[in-house]
Amino acid sequence: RAGRAVEWAGCTSRVTNKSGVLGTPLLCFNGAAMPTQTERLLAAIGYLGVLCILPLVLERKNSFVQHHGKQGLVLLFAWVILWIGNIVPFLGQIIWLIGSIALVILMVMGILNAFSGKMWEMPYLGVYAKRLKF
Repeated sequence: RAGRAVEWAGCTSRVTNKSGVLGTPLLCFNGAAMPTQTERLLAAIGYLGVLCILPLVLERKNSFVQHHGKQGLVLLFAWVILWIGNIVPFLGQIIWLIGSIALVILMVMGILNAFSGKMWEMPYLGVYAKRLKF
């Protein structure tokens, strides 16, 4: 009897059946192995401001870690632009407040998706992360 398919974080695997036979290892849709716990942690760290440099430097050949590191770098750039715009009296502070709330939400979503092993693309800003080439 074949094991049932399980979906977790955009990946599929076969689990053990009643007779204890193991199925196939956990694989993502693109055929790559599921990110390890260390890779997921490093990808999540990429969303924490200037720490986005760590995944970009430490895991140069890992597309999962690089993806989240690049998105973290785009978030950092967006935050710098908001900070510079904060110089404008009144309107700058309103835009900074609303933009900062949106960026914190994107940061938390990115961290959660990185921990769960998903190749999540940020709304609006994810397009710019794809354009970055290192």
